[in-house]
Amino acid sequence: MMDRLPGFFRRHREPHPLLDLLLLDKFDPTRAEPANISRDTSLRRRDAMRALGLDLFYPDQLLADDLPKLILGLPPRAGSYPAMGEASTWSLWGKRDAVMKALGDDALAGYGGDPNRAIAHRLVDRMYNLFVMLAVSDLLSVSAREQARIRDEAANKHGKFKPKALRSLRRSLLTLSLDLTTLRRDVRAFWERDWSWDGDPKFFFTPVGGSRRRNRKAGSDEETRTEFNASVRARQERDFARLVDSDRDLRDILSTVASLGASVDSFRLGRSALWVAVASLAVAIGTMLVAEVGPTSLLGWLLP
Repeated sequence: MMDRLPGFFRRHREPHPLLDLLLLDKFDPTRAEPANISRDTSLRRRDAMRALGLDLFYPDQLLADDLPKLILGLPPRAGSYPAMGEASTWSLWGKRDAVMKALGDDALAGYGGDPNRAIAHRLVDRMYNLFVMLAVSDLLSVSAREQARIRDEAANKHGKFKPKALRSLRRSLLTLSLDLTTLRRDVRAFWERDWSWDGDPKFFFTPVGGSRRRNRKAGSDEETRTEFNASVRARQERDFARLVDSDRDLRDILSTVASLGASVDSFRLGRSALWVAVASLAVAIGTMLVAEVGPTSLLGWLLP
């Protein structure tokens, strides 16, 4: 993907965000486990899901009405799933038969009776806008790391930059500033639009399974859900504000330092020019002394 998709992630040598569709044959994660299931069986099932980068320990699951019986799985936590690599991998997963039953018989029309293709097509149609926004969140995380790298490099190598390294730092700072400024405007316009397409599913943190049973016993409203999309938007607004402010402060500091550095360089250049002038005067005097040798010459007058 990095070879075929030029852009932000390729430029920063970061893996592209991924969305994985995982369809199971037997286990339906949206249903509560049977009351008579053994602890060993439950733990083995959780270990099997964990091997696939999925976590069953979340009390609330991300569900959307547009994608019934499919759970949106968050990217694996850093360090918890080393086999999954460094890519930010989101997942939509559930039981195949349960998903097809929820979609209805018409969902198979035009796909030759293949449920995998039918579900995958529904996934593409219903997820592309939201997944772009999830990728923006990953982009902001990479931007924060890049901003920290620029700041540390400027602090550690100040006064030791070679022209090539200085050009690289300037190019990185300019590119990052342009990315943040233009992207912030586009993302804000996306969230504030008054229309929606099929690619805008709304996910909600929904209590399911054991969490729903516990809520029911506690007498709480089990239908109360928190919108996931709204939390993504709020976090992006906070991240953009923080990164843009830091970028502005960083550019102001570097501009001030560059001005001071230019003043110091001018002083050094002036002092060097003075010494060059003194040396030129000495050379001129020496040239005059040796230009003509005789009793009436300057050198003859100086020498006894």
